[in-house]
Amino acid sequence: MPQNESSEQMIRDKVDKILAGREFKTAGEGNPIADMIRRLWDSFREWIERILSRNRPTEREFQFNPDFFDSGFVNILKIVLIIAAVIIAFILLRIIVSRVYLARKSKKSRVPEAYDYLDNPDSAINRMKDLLDRKEYAEALRYLFIAVLLELNKRQIIVIEKWKTNRVYLREINSKNQHIAAKMKEFSFLFHACRYGDRMADELQINKWFDFYRGLKEACNEG
Repeated sequence: MPQNESSEQMIRDKVDKILAGREFKTAGEGNPIADMIRRLWDSFREWIERILSRNRPTEREFQFNPDFFDSGFVNILKIVLIIAAVIIAFILLRIIVSRVYLARKSKKSRVPEAYDYLDNPDSAINRMKDLLDRKEYAEALRYLFIAVLLELNKRQIIVIEKWKTNRVYLREINSKNQHIAAKMKEFSFLFHACRYGDRMADELQINKWFDFYRGLKEACNEG
């Protein structure tokens, strides 16, 4: 196989490998973005081959006659153009993936946070109850944790902000109320184990921390 054909095949294989990645897969069906990029790449590659072919002149308005150059220069020019095409395709691929596909996917799968419910804190606990009725305990635990943070924010033990992590909240709680901080440290450990460590949650755990939530709410109402 000539060197330029080998280079073209190697680059084509790399492009196919990128398009075969998980981010270009949709469950049960092909991904239209990957198909579009693959078609664009095939069209661009064929266009270059027509321009640089000695036996098939291009039909475009501007003509390129490789007979003016020696074969070594033509081969180098082919490789340079192919590499440039791959770079352009890769940049377009990254733009499409980051701004269209992954942005849409990330929006759909974004994990809810406490600051999402500041304007309507009761909706978090209502969501928890709905999930509990469906026996989706891990998801119910997530919303219960959010509801607890919202109660602590209401009592001015913490100040919920978008940039803060649970570790930051624990430090804030510890500076105000060490008893609550000890309970929240235990709750936070369970929450992270279920969310990141595939630990199973159950109804008993939900009931335990729901009692903790109700205790905070009653204390807030009495205050």
